[in-house]
Amino acid sequence: LIDLPAVWTDTTQPWFAASSKIALSMTEHLVHRDCVNYFTDASLLKSVMEDLPVMILGPGQIDQPHVTDEYVRLPRLAEAVEIYAALISAT
Repeated sequence: LIDLPAVWTDTTQPWFAASSKIALSMTEHLVHRDCVNYFTDASLLKSVMEDLPVMILGPGQIDQPHVTDEYVRLPRLAEAVEIYAALISAT
């Protein structure tokens, strides 16, 4: 197993706060702002770019990644594409 440090971005960090506002304005789905115990590539990036703000944002449900019969609902995927486009346009 890979032993990497936890990833955390303060929710008041300017990029994170602005990106959260955009994402929250575009979805009606519950948003988790919690600590979770799974691997993300952000752990690798954070180790070489210490000041890099990180937001884990995806169309799937928190209990779905890397499980048997994993799936993403198509409307949630389309919504995620719109959110990503808005985040890219805002930079």
